[in-house]
Amino acid sequence: MKLLTTVALAFIAFRISEHYWLISLLGGYVISAFVPIALLLFALTLLQLLGRRSHPRFRTLAFVWTTLILYVTMATLSLIVHEPTLSGFTTRIGYVCGPVLIFASVLCLPGFETDKRIRGCVKVLTVAGFGFALYAMFSFTMFDGSAVPPMLETNYGERYYFTTYEAGFRDASTIRWTVPGLNTSHFAPMLLPLAFLGMLLARQARGFTRVAYLVAAAVFTLTIAEALSRGAMIPLIVGVFYLGYVKWYPRFGRFAAGAALVLLLMTQPLMYARIVMTIGSAFPFQDKVAAWAGDSKLLAPFMDAPYLKEEHFLTNAHTIQMMLGKPLLGYGWTNFTEEQAGDLSDLSGKDHNNYLSIGAAFGLPALVFYVSFIIGLGVALRKIIRRSIPGSDVWQSAHIWAAALIGYALYLIGAPAEFHFVWVWFGLIAAWSRNQLMRPAHPYRTAP
Repeated sequence: MKLLTTVALAFIAFRISEHYWLISLLGGYVISAFVPIALLLFALTLLQLLGRRSHPRFRTLAFVWTTLILYVTMATLSLIVHEPTLSGFTTRIGYVCGPVLIFASVLCLPGFETDKRIRGCVKVLTVAGFGFALYAMFSFTMFDGSAVPPMLETNYGERYYFTTYEAGFRDASTIRWTVPGLNTSHFAPMLLPLAFLGMLLARQARGFTRVAYLVAAAVFTLTIAEALSRGAMIPLIVGVFYLGYVKWYPRFGRFAAGAALVLLLMTQPLMYARIVMTIGSAFPFQDKVAAWAGDSKLLAPFMDAPYLKEEHFLTNAHTIQMMLGKPLLGYGWTNFTEEQAGDLSDLSGKDHNNYLSIGAAFGLPALVFYVSFIIGLGVALRKIIRRSIPGSDVWQSAHIWAAALIGYALYLIGAPAEFHFVWVWFGLIAAWSRNQLMRPAHPYRTAP
């Protein structure tokens, strides 16, 4: 049963069903994203029938559960009111409830009531992620483009080996790394928590194992940078600085981590350019920034007016207008996406901000409960940090989980949809937090 649940979580965490190699192996058949969720529910049901009762301890994370239930309730009401057809309602309710079922399954599975089982799952996901990162690295550094694997006709339409092959800024361009079949903007965020957890596992290991985990963390970071995904790189930078702020790194670790990030951005200037472009376009006094940049060779190229019109912020403005137009129950998901597809046809066609999308589609109350759910996870981690000894294994683990949570909270600002892989990590964060909060408030040492 452990194998079944771990495989299901890995399928969700890395969207394996969409990998080109698996689709090709299955002769063009794409496994539905709900199959791994069904496997989790099957494992949970079978364990209950076999007498392995689960004890999710709802009271321990009462605020988290309450806000999550209220979010689902408001989103469901919005769908009931706005969805024009039964098939549309069924599809959209799956969109809302799928991530919640992943979260609930992780919390309710008996095995995740122990830190040992969570640590084992994290190690498996780290090894799997390392393998996929190396696969992405090999696919895009060794491939010369002379013989692109064929397009596959599948039960979900056409699937290609390369999804987003190149990215550019001005006269420069580069190949974006990803697992063939996956969008680069989706693959990089999957590795985000693993970059932090690799550091944690390395710090709590010895000898060759420590070196192996450090190498894995470095590979995750490099892959995120080479994917040119701002949605993953900016949260990674924030997480690294957060760990430095709380003095997580031993001895000269803060300097080493900062230097490594600077070196990485210097070796991948397009990532630096995309981050500067985003910050410049979000800045409220763009004319002053441009004047201050002056003739600077470093900043001036990124301060031209055409590059300050970042399309994501334009779509954000449109979504905010929709959200304020119908604040209680929103437009419903179908109406929301169709409206944006028409109004934003010259841009991305849909807002790439999951928070605003929830507010516009399901209403402001749903958005408030959704954000409160994430804040509730952070509050639980904060409680654990405050009651643990600085430097202890639990203290280290809590800060790493907090960095991952902060990272995904930031990533959702630029996420185009509600991706299931995020909820695997939300579930693991909640399960680990629950286990720690169930213990007496005294120093203890476990990991991660």
